Amino acid sequence: MPLAEKRSSLKGYLKRFEDQRSDIIAGKQEIDSWKNFKDMFVSIIDNDPKLSKVQKLQYLMSYVKDNAKRIISTLSITEENYEVAWAALVKEYDDKFTIVNSQIERFCNISNVTSPTASAITELYSTAGSVLNSLDALDVKGRDPWIIYFLLSKLDQETKRL
Repeated sequence: MPLAEKRSSLKGYLKRFEDQRSDIIAGKQEIDSWKNFKDMFVSIIDNDPKLSKVQKLQYLMSYVKDNAKRIISTLSITEENYEVAWAALVKEYDDKFTIVNSQIERFCNISNVTSPTASAITELYSTAGSVLNSLDALDVKGRDPWIIYFLLSKLDQETKRL
């Protein structure tokens, strides 16, 4: 394949990935965004047989930041290091204990409903539902009593009476 055609092809991949991309972001949210990033990256970049490992590593390095970038930033861009970089990120972010703790912390930090508005209750419901779905996907059981307690503690008195 001629060099100009390769460049054009890479630009197409980059555009497709940027349209759907989900950066790994700083702090606590790194754990929450990892699954989205991983699934998207694997689907669009990693599973593409037309891309070399060097190209995949270049994409990987360009789409991570903060701690994830620090983990792989010292690696040279070589065929062998793509596997090393990917394994390092999986080791850091695919840890079930860390993911579960992050979800429970997210649940515990749901904002209090201070007035019985539809948007406040919807936010409470959607965040709780998202966490519960994540815990279900991880096959985490035996949590119902603490979930009910914490959800009730987040409601204002008027809403509790309803």
